[in-house]
Amino acid sequence: MGCEVSNLVGIREQREKLLNEIDAVASKPRDAESVQRDVLARFNLLLMDGDEKLHGHASAYGRGADALPDSQLAVFLALIGRETLASLIKARMPPETADGITQQERAERISALNRQVADSERAEEIEIMRLEAAGHEVLRRGDADPALLLKLWDEI
Repeated sequence: MGCEVSNLVGIREQREKLLNEIDAVASKPRDAESVQRDVLARFNLLLMDGDEKLHGHASAYGRGADALPDSQLAVFLALIGRETLASLIKARMPPETADGITQQERAERISALNRQVADSERAEEIEIMRLEAAGHEVLRRGDADPALLLKLWDEI
């Protein structure tokens, strides 16, 4: 039985590796470009507000009128401009974003890995059924997908 069980062990180890890879992909940081795009989009809202305050109400600021902190930030951002802000954001990106992936890449990779996990689980159940047919008692994983089991059993 040792040789026969080693095949099942190998299938289960492969499944575990795939699950670990899913976790690794899910925890990868976002790519620098999308982080920059999102940060700039948020700042653009403040920039529009700052442009309006800077050009529309400059005399009020010149007279020392109090402004809310967001308004002061908006005016500051409007003064330094979008290009300077974009350069500053790009220069300050965390190093881990260099190895980051886009949300679409993440979704595609996880989807492909999930398909491989499903294939591995089918292979595992087929191997268990083969071992049982040969007279061996085999324990199924506690987290085995009942729908998959029923589907395979129906196909037999």
